[in-house]
Amino acid sequence: MRLQDLTRSWARRCLGIPRFCLETLGIDLHGARLVLAYSAGVDSSALLHLLSCLRAPLELTLVAAHIHHGLRPDSDHEQIHAVKTCAALGIPCETTRLNISAHDPGVEAKARLQRYAFLEEVRLRYDAEWTVTAHHGDDLAEDILLRLVRGTGWPGLGGMQGVDHARRLLRPVLDWTKNDLQTFLAVHGIPWCEDRSNLSDRHTRNRFRHTILPLLQRENPNLTQAL
Repeated sequence: MRLQDLTRSWARRCLGIPRFCLETLGIDLHGARLVLAYSAGVDSSALLHLLSCLRAPLELTLVAAHIHHGLRPDSDHEQIHAVKTCAALGIPCETTRLNISAHDPGVEAKARLQRYAFLEEVRLRYDAEWTVTAHHGDDLAEDILLRLVRGTGWPGLGGMQGVDHARRLLRPVLDWTKNDLQTFLAVHGIPWCEDRSNLSDRHTRNRFRHTILPLLQRENPNLTQAL
């Protein structure tokens, strides 16, 4: 997919990504080498295709990095989907399988550490400036509320950073909502893999996402933008 394949409104929205990075985060994407954390889920699928549209105008070099967590039956299918999608777009796709068990204590924390270690390994191997993730405005809202409940003080209460220079992490769609990203995929007929574990309220973040955040949004429909 190319930028000229998009409708004018979506092309403008797509071009808003480098503008947000430059004007809000102070990062110029032109000519950048980027490693994208690509799970094959809705958020990272949208970012993969958006960055693919920006490859030519911004002279980007893109590499996808997919992590097989080995914790869900769908993981094999997601990896196959990720590799095939990247091949169709002409984007290299590096993959790995994490060495963890669902029965390990603190499995989520262990998975997160191994995931970011792999992303950094790929970034260094390709000499890329940034690892980009598809965290969006709804993720930021959830993060702020979770930190508030945990008693986090300022400045940590501001939530995840749009740019983390120390870890070379960049979050270029923090000013998009999840609905924006999903609508982009639906309008352009782009498939993605649905992570069914996101439907479970076993994890704290999912309980916030499914229960608490919707209640607050009923009081303020613009809560995500406000946060």
